Amino acid sequence: MISVRQLLDTDIQITDEFLEKHSESCLFMRSNIADAGLVYRGLRHQGDHYGAFRGEELIGVMGHYWNGNLMIQMKDTDTDIIKESAREIINNALFSNRPIRGVFGPDDQVQVLLKNTDLKKFAKKNQRKEHLLGMDLNELIMPEICFDPDYSIRLPAEADRELMNYWRYEFEIETGLAKNTPETKERVAEDVQHFMTNGRYWLFEYHKNPVSFVGFNAIISDTVQPGGVWTPPQQRNKGYARAATAMILQLARDEWGKTKSVLFTNNPAAEKAYISLGYRFFGHYALIMLDKPYLPKKEL
Repeated sequence: MISVRQLLDTDIQITDEFLEKHSESCLFMRSNIADAGLVYRGLRHQGDHYGAFRGEELIGVMGHYWNGNLMIQMKDTDTDIIKESAREIINNALFSNRPIRGVFGPDDQVQVLLKNTDLKKFAKKNQRKEHLLGMDLNELIMPEICFDPDYSIRLPAEADRELMNYWRYEFEIETGLAKNTPETKERVAEDVQHFMTNGRYWLFEYHKNPVSFVGFNAIISDTVQPGGVWTPPQQRNKGYARAATAMILQLARDEWGKTKSVLFTNNPAAEKAYISLGYRFFGHYALIMLDKPYLPKKEL
């Protein structure tokens, strides 16, 4: 018999044991839970999580996060289980008055979720099927420019705030993750504040002039996920983003003791660059952003 219930902080062990088996496709979820637990209390990275159980066995997790993103990770693509889990978490959006802005997860599971909920009716401003790439960090290949003393990475300083706001805003618009609105500018400023204080984002410099921005958007005990990589148009096609990514992966391996990396991309040029560093393709990941936030009007 299948049952679905909200996961509480007392469920952290069984939740992590389940997600660890599928870590390559739920790193965002694992990183958020590691940072902020299983229950939403109004803070960044927090979310409400619902678990699907077969008897006592946890077989799926959905999370609805502080930023409106819904994430899914199931044991397999079982339509009935996904439908029942989605019903509970969409009702959670109704009762919490927090809208759903996007859906992330393994592509086949996300498509079942969209097909069997009201989310299928809403326009999507971003509907991408990304390639999942993974690497053993012992197999990291460093580009030659990483050994050139003219190039370096450093953590951002207060003097970089204006540049980072501009670059992050351009990243959001170019990738289709956001529109040109005051809300986007406000959220970008909040993101940049976070980037400047969490020790997970760096500026890549040439002759001490910033030419690229790179960081980790998910970190767990043994794995890192690079993301938000941005190089301004005038500095592209020089290998900066690839070198910057390699340098932070080297840091994660040598200083933080991480052993694996996972990321996703739908950009063929970026995928080629990542493969040159040692990544290999292993699956598909869906990244869906709604054109407008969805807030249910009644209980399903």
